[in-house]
Amino acid sequence: MSLKVYRIDSSVSGKIANFFKKADLPVGQHNIASIGNPLKNLKDITTKDFYVLSKKDEIDRFSEAYGDDFVKDKYYIRHPKANKTSVLIPIEKFQKYIIREQLADMVSYIRANVRVKKLKIEIKKGASSSIKMNGLVEGMPLEGEARAYLNTEYSIIIDCARPLKASEKKTEYTWINEFTHLQAVIDETFDSRFEINESYDIGFGFGVKQARAVGLDFSGDMNHHFKIEVESA
Repeated sequence: MSLKVYRIDSSVSGKIANFFKKADLPVGQHNIASIGNPLKNLKDITTKDFYVLSKKDEIDRFSEAYGDDFVKDKYYIRHPKANKTSVLIPIEKFQKYIIREQLADMVSYIRANVRVKKLKIEIKKGASSSIKMNGLVEGMPLEGEARAYLNTEYSIIIDCARPLKASEKKTEYTWINEFTHLQAVIDETFDSRFEINESYDIGFGFGVKQARAVGLDFSGDMNHHFKIEVESA
């Protein structure tokens, strides 16, 4: 899957950019509650998978990932999964948003299939650098009676007061089919304590030129490694 980048610019130069390079738009409607910058619009026309949204009916097909209003002249990345193709994520929050979404899916799946008492989670980027977890805990959805808190700067603990009821179990996942090893471990394990390791390349094939155009660091190893220790009842 390739990432697509959008910028909202309803100025004269934005409309010109939109005319010469039509935006790749999702199907369906999603409601959301000058001269411009000709050089930036030229860059967006000539950069692969970059688009300018200048018309209201185009903008209205998208929703902002955090429920905020769209900011003019700001870059957003379209959600890479087909079932969320109308969601635009602020570019500076993209990696953290996707990691948290993947993590939430994995936690939900494990808890839906195992009588979990406690989960300990660590995430590393590339071969060695650990990711600070404080920005991932906040806002991460948890079903049922569960509490997430920082164990260290680089790990979190999720305590589960009780197993999930059938009505609390998630039925639709965005990312879980990407994590086949996790599913296999859950299907095969009968131990009360076990460990799951998964990896995912969050670079999505985003090119160096594209990343530099919006000031992102997509260089080097973009694999993210999830280590989840499970304690079950």
